[in-house]
Amino acid sequence: MAEKLETCHFKAFWADCAQQQALVASVPGFADKVREYVAFVVSATYQVVSRAELEGALNLKGGELDALMGKKGWKAEGADVSIGLSSLNSSSAKVKQEGLPFEELAPIVVSTSI
Repeated sequence: MAEKLETCHFKAFWADCAQQQALVASVPGFADKVREYVAFVVSATYQVVSRAELEGALNLKGGELDALMGKKGWKAEGADVSIGLSSLNSSSAKVKQEGLPFEELAPIVVSTSI
């Protein structure tokens, strides 16, 4: 089960949980904590995800999924769910300045211009 969770095979993980109900039930809050992890991964990965995919990943449907979406600030948009932008799921340009002074580069520039 751990490998499926760690490799983001969430639907297969929940299927395994259904087969191991006694084990899962023996850990208080297990499903909620797993859903928090899955929600974190989803929000770090997607800006928009299909509702069907989200249902499978979180093992929630209907009102339960709507409640979690409200808690996370996710918005339903037809058959999709908008996660919104965050520092984890959006690209950003990073400016990096190299530490080579021109004096060190000058011989290379001169030798390639001939």
